[in-house]
Amino acid sequence: MGEVHKVKSLEEAINLAQKFKKSGKYNLFRGQAQNWNVIPSGARLNEKQFKEGLEKLKRLYEFFETSENLIKYQSDIDWFFAVAQHYGLPTNYIDFTTDLEVAAFFATNSKSNEVGKESVIICLNESDFTRFIDFTKSLYVKDKVIPPYLCKIDVHNLWRLQAQQGLFLFTPYSNIESYYDFDRIIFPFEKPYKKIHKNDIYPLHKSELEIHLDYYFNNEESLIGKKRFENFIKETNIPVHTFPATKVEKFLRINKIHKSWQSENFSKWSFSFTENWESLGNQYLITLKLPTKSKSYEEFSKSTLEEFEKNDQFIKRNQKLIFTINLNGNDKSLNKLSKRIEMSCTRIWDGTRNLPFTNFEIYKIINDYVFFEYYEFVFKEVFSFNNEELIVLELTNKYNSITRCYARKSKIEETFRDDIEYILIENYYKNITSLVLLDVNIPQLIFDFEKLLTLFKEEMIAYQVVYNSEKLNPVIFYSPTELNILGYS
Repeated sequence: MGEVHKVKSLEEAINLAQKFKKSGKYNLFRGQAQNWNVIPSGARLNEKQFKEGLEKLKRLYEFFETSENLIKYQSDIDWFFAVAQHYGLPTNYIDFTTDLEVAAFFATNSKSNEVGKESVIICLNESDFTRFIDFTKSLYVKDKVIPPYLCKIDVHNLWRLQAQQGLFLFTPYSNIESYYDFDRIIFPFEKPYKKIHKNDIYPLHKSELEIHLDYYFNNEESLIGKKRFENFIKETNIPVHTFPATKVEKFLRINKIHKSWQSENFSKWSFSFTENWESLGNQYLITLKLPTKSKSYEEFSKSTLEEFEKNDQFIKRNQKLIFTINLNGNDKSLNKLSKRIEMSCTRIWDGTRNLPFTNFEIYKIINDYVFFEYYEFVFKEVFSFNNEELIVLELTNKYNSITRCYARKSKIEETFRDDIEYILIENYYKNITSLVLLDVNIPQLIFDFEKLLTLFKEEMIAYQVVYNSEKLNPVIFYSPTELNILGYS
């Protein structure tokens, strides 16, 4: 049995753990809300849950095949399971950290915490554990399993892992403590540890990888909902009728990707997935004071863009921009609006700063989003330049993440490839309008990439954000390179 150190408070537990760490007794820690056995998430499942977990892991594995920049998260098995672990999928990995404060946070910031019940900090000496595994290696040969090991990896763009100074203990066994005894510091739970914030553990800012994982797991939620709906239909014997898919050959004389989608510039607008958490600079605060009930885009934009221009020399692309929105008034709806705008501005910055936008283009996208959001809140209608009619578009990528946005019909029509009339079957359309998208929704066939990119900068990014701003982790496409489908909603 491992050593058990019982203390009277979290403060005493941290002080004791710090003393042990300083002396070299332990260097790895794990916080648990209650004094449970140390068990990997994959070992806590019943047969049905285990099968569902395997299916989720398989889908995540296939997701990493969808892009050359993502394949590295599939080819390194530890990278793959690190991502899976941090996004709640069942694995045989157990989280540890080198940071005592992180362990204290996890020990005391859980729904499982109960006042007076025992919480625990698990303590581990890396060298001792490694020696033990080496000494008992014949056991794993006999059991025909991969021996337990400590996995210290730096997964590119997985900022959650980097912020938590995390590492993993892999175990082929559900009951690792039957083989190796962990030492514990046990204390009665009183209140959450507040010296570090949730945003220090789960960074408010998202990396390119985490943005795309949000897209992926949004789609996973939709998939679960679809399965429930299918089961409901099956149980209630509701008849279902489907319409046959229409082939684009019916409408297109030439079924060929436009050359602009194979240009040198196209490749520049794909994400690279190479940034690490520690490479980010310090936070920089941008304060935007919004004009009161202004319907004028020009008046609104003047003050916002001037604020960006004033700060431009201090803003670096590797910085974490924090936004504060000043609204006149103190009612709850205004406070909620300002928080939503602040979060969305941060989201736009994170999604655009590593792509080849100019600073001014990013500032304008943020400005336009803020204006659209504020205008809709105040005047209860969606803003459109020149009061043009807006349509709702649906955008999808290759792994079926879906979002929607508004767009002006005239702008969509301006974005078609120059030879659009020639490639469409003669006399099928009397006029070339946005209604073409009802029949052909593959953007590479009917749009000019450069023109569509311009429309993204001018409107479509901002309209995506305002359309989805109340969602927790919305899907936002910042570049047409990500699109698989673009059509009417």
